[in-house]
Amino acid sequence: MPEITAVSIKDAGSIEFTGTSFQISGYTANATFGGVYADSVTVSSDTSAVATWTKGVPVVKEATAPVLFFSKKDAFTVVPVTYDPAAAKAKADKEAADAALAKAKTEQDAANTATTKAKADQDAATAAEIKAKGELATADAAAAKAKTDLEAADAAAAKAKTDQDAATALAAKTDATDDEKAKAATDKTAADAALVTANADKESAIAAAAKAKTDQETATAAETKAKSDLADANAAAAKAKTDGEALATSATGGSRRRLGLTPGGNIRQ
Repeated sequence: MPEITAVSIKDAGSIEFTGTSFQISGYTANATFGGVYADSVTVSSDTSAVATWTKGVPVVKEATAPVLFFSKKDAFTVVPVTYDPAAAKAKADKEAADAALAKAKTEQDAANTATTKAKADQDAATAAEIKAKGELATADAAAAKAKTDLEAADAAAAKAKTDQDAATALAAKTDATDDEKAKAATDKTAADAALVTANADKESAIAAAAKAKTDQETATAAETKAKSDLADANAAAAKAKTDGEALATSATGGSRRRLGLTPGGNIRQ
């Protein structure tokens, strides 16, 4: 059945009806206003019809609702079109309220999703910061050990050099006994070997110290980034919480004021 949802003055000679199911096969559209029949009614679509009075829209003293109806040629069949301004307004208000509620729910869902993501980001950033701190502590310990090992290797190399010099000096004595010469040769061999070992240990300690320094720098950078990420995640979580609370307030009554479009009431000229 046809239904009118709004009426409005289109121009000085026309009234426009808006509604549903206006295109009825085999029927002719008619309209009256203040008891005066329209000279023509044009149904341009299933939702729009325009009634025209060639001498202008009739003048009425009291607020009056225009009437639209459909009649069948050569028959007494008339299809009236229901139009209750109050009901039409209530329907439009309900549709607007439903749309606002759907929009609010969508926004609330988005805010909830943002809150969940922000929480996950916070947890990830916190874990990254803890990991970075652990790696920095490990790198610091490795750097300390490398420093100790380097000092020990320096001391061993110095001792080996001293032993080597002593053995060389003993071997060079012109009045050395055969036993002293034999001992000097043995000591020099041992000192040479100890010096080679000490130098190798020193090189290893230097390499370990360099690696530890690089690891420290990497861990420090990771910790700095983790702190920054955590700060960003905290800010995002705070914003998501604020947005969610604002939407919740809006949806529950903090914003009951609603702008509605009144779908055409009675017309008074």
